[in-house]
Amino acid sequence: MKKTKQYISLLLAAFMAAGLSSCIKEDYAGASDETATVNLVFDTRANGDATAPVDENEGIKTMRVYITDEQGNVEFNIYQEYTDAQAQRTLTILGVPVGMKNFYVIANEASVGLSAEELGEGVVTTIDGEFLNQIITNPDGNAYFPKMRNQIGGLGLPITGMKTDVVLSEGSDQTIQIDVKHAVAKVVLNIDNQMAETFWVNGVTLGQFISDATYLFPDRDGYYIGENGLRAHTFTATTRGFEVLPGENDEAFVFYIYETGKSAVISDFTIGLSSPTVPEIAAAKQFFTDGRNYLDRNEQLVIDATVNVQQEVTITLRYEVQPWTNASVEVPPFN
Repeated sequence: MKKTKQYISLLLAAFMAAGLSSCIKEDYAGASDETATVNLVFDTRANGDATAPVDENEGIKTMRVYITDEQGNVEFNIYQEYTDAQAQRTLTILGVPVGMKNFYVIANEASVGLSAEELGEGVVTTIDGEFLNQIITNPDGNAYFPKMRNQIGGLGLPITGMKTDVVLSEGSDQTIQIDVKHAVAKVVLNIDNQMAETFWVNGVTLGQFISDATYLFPDRDGYYIGENGLRAHTFTATTRGFEVLPGENDEAFVFYIYETGKSAVISDFTIGLSSPTVPEIAAAKQFFTDGRNYLDRNEQLVIDATVNVQQEVTITLRYEVQPWTNASVEVPPFN
C-alpha cells in the first residue's frame, strides 16, 4: 500500500512538471511569434548607383533610428555613436512588434544643431507631416553650411532617409536596406596649373546660388531656400591660403552646401578665385552653361579649372555632376 502511494505521488509530480513545462513553452513561443528581428542596412551611396566615393568624415558618425507603427507612433528610438565615419552601417534590433512599420533615419544630427533634447526618446512620440517637413535653418553668425572639408571633421554631414510600409512577419529575421542621402551637396574644385611656378589661392567666391536653409528629409515637395533667398558666399583663408603646385591638383578645394533650388538665373552659378600671387585669376567664371540651374542634395559637382596666365589670362572650367550616393558636360573655354 505504501509503495502504491509512492508511485501515485511520483506520477502526479511527473504530470505537474510536464504541464508546467508545456505552459512555459507556449508562453515563450507566443512571445517570439509576435515579434521579429530586424537587421537594418544603411547606405549613403543611395540605390547602389553612386559613382563618387564617400570620403573620410562624410559617412555616418552618429545615427538615430525611429521605428513607428502604421499610425506613426514611435515604438523604438535608437541612438548610436561610432568612432569613425563609414558610408555603410548595419544595426540589429530584437523584439520589434510585427505588422506594418516605418523606419526613419537621421545621421550626424549635431552637424545641423539637432540634439537629444529635440530628437531623443520620449521627446519625439509621433512621426507625422510636421516632423518630416522640418527645416534646417542656419543660425545667425555661425552657419552650419556652407562648410569646407576641413571643417566637418568633428560633426560630419547631415544624412537622412526613410523606408515606409514595411511588413514584419511573425518570428522572422528580416534584413531591410534603407538608402540614406546627404542633406547637402558636395563641390570639388580641381585646378590644373599649367604655369611653371606655384601659386596660392586665399579666397574662393561663389555666386548668388547659396541657400541658408533646407528640408531635413529628402523628397519633400519642392525646395526650401530660406527667407533671405539665395546669396553669394566667399571662403576666405585666415592665413596665406592653399598652395597650387604646377600640374594637376585634384581636390584642391572641397566644400559642402545646401541644395540650391531651381534658380531662374543660370548666370548666378559662378566661382572665382583670389590669389596673392596671381591677381589675374580674380574674375568670377560661370560653370553652368547648358541650361542646368540647380544642385540637388547628395550630388557631387566637380569643377575642373585650368589656369595659365603666362600666355594669356585663361581659366577653363569643365563641370561634372555625379550621384554622390554620370553624365558629364564640357563648358567651352573662356577668357
